[in-house]
Amino acid sequence: MRVYLDGDVPREVAALLSGAGFEILSRGDCAAADAVVTFGDSSSALRARRHLRLRVAARRYSASDAESDDAQVAENPVHAATLIASWCVGRRAPMLTGNEATFHAIATALTAAPGEPILLEAETGTGKEMVARLIHAASEQAGGFVAVDCSMVEGEEPRESLTPAEETLAAVGGREAWSGKTVYLDNVDELSRAMQARALGAIRARAQAGEAGARYVASSHRHLGEMVRRGLFNRDLHDALASRIVILPALRHRGADISLLARHFLALSDARLSFTPGALRALSEYPFPGNVRELKNLVRRLAIVPLGASAGVVDAPDVREQIIVAARQKAERPRAGWRAAVEAANREIALRTVTAFGGDIHAAAQRLGLSVSTLRRSLRSAKVVAMPGRRGL
Repeated sequence: MRVYLDGDVPREVAALLSGAGFEILSRGDCAAADAVVTFGDSSSALRARRHLRLRVAARRYSASDAESDDAQVAENPVHAATLIASWCVGRRAPMLTGNEATFHAIATALTAAPGEPILLEAETGTGKEMVARLIHAASEQAGGFVAVDCSMVEGEEPRESLTPAEETLAAVGGREAWSGKTVYLDNVDELSRAMQARALGAIRARAQAGEAGARYVASSHRHLGEMVRRGLFNRDLHDALASRIVILPALRHRGADISLLARHFLALSDARLSFTPGALRALSEYPFPGNVRELKNLVRRLAIVPLGASAGVVDAPDVREQIIVAARQKAERPRAGWRAAVEAANREIALRTVTAFGGDIHAAAQRLGLSVSTLRRSLRSAKVVAMPGRRGL
């Protein structure tokens, strides 16, 4: 994509975007730009299919929409480059990072050749699917994005009757319907040996037919090469999916990203609230084994009834309380998996919200954007049969 950067452009931003495969145009060629990004407060007279106003300042992240009159605010040049890259390829939910290693990992994925298979390796909760969707948005694949959760594919041996997930996996390489699409194989390391062979056969069938097939992006939370060496993963399937390997850093290795993401998630949950410096320090000291997903769930809980709600702030005691609650839940369900953790977080959010509204189910449901019946089911699953001052649910 051809981009013209106008105004007071930080030198690092142009270098980062160029390294991610964007063509940075000079002033003389700006009329040919697919997108124009104006830095600072100046109003550019240039017109393009897409136009973004942006400023770089060490201040609170602004979640304002790119199409609004107000410029988006990036906290550092890496954050600015990531916002621009996401926006240029049409992602409404931008990748958010101010960490250079994370940006370079994303750039490695974006500069892959058209149709080149990519393997994303990272811990659970780091945002692998968001990167996969960014790859699709930036690619020349004309079709849609198909996600297959390989952890839901069961069975050691091929059977006559397949589950929907197994049918999808077995068909990704061979059905005409998948031509031109990006197929995202999430948790590919969870496939049994039998299903690995089935997936490989499907991919090879399309290649041998000489037809334009799907573009494959796979993800693993384990080192797939090591699994191959230990005989746990099919070497040929690994080679078919891992033409380019992208390793995403864990959140605990991303420095100020914890603060950046926490403020972003809080703005989405309740724009009236803000973190105190003590709260941000408490967040930065926690290792977040569940990475971005765990941070997002933690902030959602913090936004419901913080101790300093009357002052419009979330403070360090709020953060420590929720970290203790999360640790207790993990101790009670050491192998429950992330879906159970998300469900538990949602139940807790529902209970805290209803409590904050004095047991008023209807007001709490409106606040959460849920139907009353859905909220009641969530409370019953948490074994809540009545609220104070109420007869029952």
